[in-house]
Amino acid sequence: MQKYSYDISKDYDGFVSALLLGLEEEFEGVIDCIGNFAFTGITNLESIIIPDEVKTIGESAFAGCSGLISVTASDSLEGIGYAAFEGCSSLLSAPIGNKMTAIATSAFADCTSLTTLTIPDAVQSIGNAAFGGCASLVLVTMGKGLKSVGASAFMGCSNPSLHFIFTAPEAPEIGDCAFELYYFSDDLTDEEFDLLLSIPRIFVPTDEYYIDVPSDID
Repeated sequence: MQKYSYDISKDYDGFVSALLLGLEEEFEGVIDCIGNFAFTGITNLESIIIPDEVKTIGESAFAGCSGLISVTASDSLEGIGYAAFEGCSSLLSAPIGNKMTAIATSAFADCTSLTTLTIPDAVQSIGNAAFGGCASLVLVTMGKGLKSVGASAFMGCSNPSLHFIFTAPEAPEIGDCAFELYYFSDDLTDEEFDLLLSIPRIFVPTDEYYIDVPSDID
């Protein structure tokens, strides 16, 4: 089997893995970053194992990888860039490491196969539209360190069974339309719209814990 040698230190943003071609790959040097747009739009990529040495995943690194099902990453992962996994419609779990303090804007937008999320305690902020359009989500558990949820963070997460559990000792700041569960009311029948409004979706530690959310999910 043909081997390919690649020195990541010479071309961070051009990091394209020969594994996608079913070839054995040999690396020279240490990979500590997956560059911006590295795997964008490679629809036949089904799984990837990210080495422990990798600390960051760049902007749109896996955006549009619609066949990507599994991402294996260690807790050494510290950052995921803008839209890194946007449009990964087959992805079953979000690789959010315990050292990450922020989830970037649109990081997992339109990952329509995600069903549950557990936000680690280290995460302090969830970016704008970070999980927008994740229409299969049924349970999101927020970590104890969460301080802010960005605008439209969960907009379009329209599964009627979806609910959110907050665990932080103080209520985080909530951005505009963060929990709008639909994009436009015209997308829903009257029956579907009524169902969305009828189900309690926000669960908090105490009665004094105030989450300022749109009236449609109170």
